[in-house]
Amino acid sequence: SKRLEELTLPVLEKYGQPAFDELHSWLERVVNEFTDEVQTLFDDLVGQAKSDHDRLIGLLRRDANEPTEETADAVPVEEEVPMSDYERKLESQDRVKGSDSDAPGDGDSNGPADDEG
Repeated sequence: SKRLEELTLPVLEKYGQPAFDELHSWLERVVNEFTDEVQTLFDDLVGQAKSDHDRLIGLLRRDANEPTEETADAVPVEEEVPMSDYERKLESQDRVKGSDSDAPGDGDSNGPADDEG
């Protein structure tokens, strides 16, 4: 809180109260969006962990009921796991960044050409 005050006080002194209020409003939006995204990410992780746990328990129970010879020959089948909302959002942002890039490559916008000008 003290550090935030140190960082924002020069804006108040140099640009006045309206700019200071706008800065605080912007910071609140950024923090709220970050909090929402982190909460969504953790909710997805918890949900995925529960799903993985249930799947593992099911596999262990199935393996306990099957004869040993059959389990040795069994080939694990990978299930397609749906992407979370957060993963979809990140992927769409990557696609947008990649299409905005003029240079070929991985869409990295921190290249030396961006440092000029």
